[in-house]
Amino acid sequence: YDPLSGPPLAPAPVSALARKRVVSVDCGWLHTAVALECGAAMAWGANGFGQLGTGDEVKSATPITCKTDRDVRLCKVVCGSYFTLALDDKGELWSWGRYQASNWPTKFTETWANGYEKRGEKGIKGEQITLLAAGESHVMCATQSGKLYSWGYNEQYQLGWGEKEAWHQGQQKPREVRIKGLTAVNKVVALDCGGMHTACALEDGGLFAWGSNSEGQIGQVLRKCMAEPQDVRSMEQDKCVAISCGRYSMCCVAQNKCAFFWGSLTGSSAPSTVGGLEKIEEEGEAPEFGGEAREKGGGGNRGASSALAGAAKKLMGTDIEAAAVGEAHGVLLSGDGSLRGWGYNAYGQAIGRVDRKSDLIDDPRALDLGDARDPTARVLKICASGGSTSLLVSYEG
Repeated sequence: YDPLSGPPLAPAPVSALARKRVVSVDCGWLHTAVALECGAAMAWGANGFGQLGTGDEVKSATPITCKTDRDVRLCKVVCGSYFTLALDDKGELWSWGRYQASNWPTKFTETWANGYEKRGEKGIKGEQITLLAAGESHVMCATQSGKLYSWGYNEQYQLGWGEKEAWHQGQQKPREVRIKGLTAVNKVVALDCGGMHTACALEDGGLFAWGSNSEGQIGQVLRKCMAEPQDVRSMEQDKCVAISCGRYSMCCVAQNKCAFFWGSLTGSSAPSTVGGLEKIEEEGEAPEFGGEAREKGGGGNRGASSALAGAAKKLMGTDIEAAAVGEAHGVLLSGDGSLRGWGYNAYGQAIGRVDRKSDLIDDPRALDLGDARDPTARVLKICASGGSTSLLVSYEG
């Protein structure tokens, strides 16, 4: 969905990138970014917080180049809701947009957001990042040395540091997250950030999650915030290899290709808060999907499919190669190459077209690529954001 030009868009190639080789793609709430084989990054969509990396706040309906130095080669992009992160070929982090030091792409370790060395705040300086994830207002990264770091806002304890009050208020600088069993040998192999929760998987298959649990999205029975990493015991013997977190949800793909879902795609039943106060939305920010569902359905999540809300480990499929959940919809990639989507679909973001009967797709349904379907195309990555779905594909032959 292109919020800049009106009606929902049918699935179609991004023509401006037709002659470029994309190696990484990710979506924020209303923007998308890509890294190219040449080392450049491009982005498009909303730019109210400088998330396009152009140094200004002018939105763009077509991909524009992020303003990085010529000698910087970016190889991966990760989008938070209103900011963008990128890793270069040396494993160093660059950032721009909301909560960052600048609207210009800037090396993260050289900014105040990483901390002040004079105060003993080393942050992630000297670390080589291997995995990176971003949520609505927080960031996680795993390093070559086997460590896990988090930073950003911590109002629902999504940083995983514990309940110390000084770590709970305001924007926090990078600090190491301690997880039982995490070592230089048993490293983090998958991680993702949701709205106000976080999840990661270790090499031995163990799944851990923490932060907000208002909808059961971190796999715990008690609907309360968890300030430290919790073992998701409902995974039982299933070895987790991939994770995707939505605003109030979590979806994991196991080594046996089973996909499991926890939480809600129809929104939180609790009000959104920041520092204990009710959150006031700013222009361009995500709406409260829980409120939308209650207005349309008259009762919020009552009667909703378990694939939408209240799921305590819902099996989504048994031949799943990849899964992505966004603000309020999800997409599954099956072993045969087919795609299925479910959740909020007002702009066709779940199934590739608008369903005139309902804005909510209860259970996964075939995603209609229409004229964009190509039998030679192989899906490499799925990105689900606020009102859109993006696919990174390769063409064989």
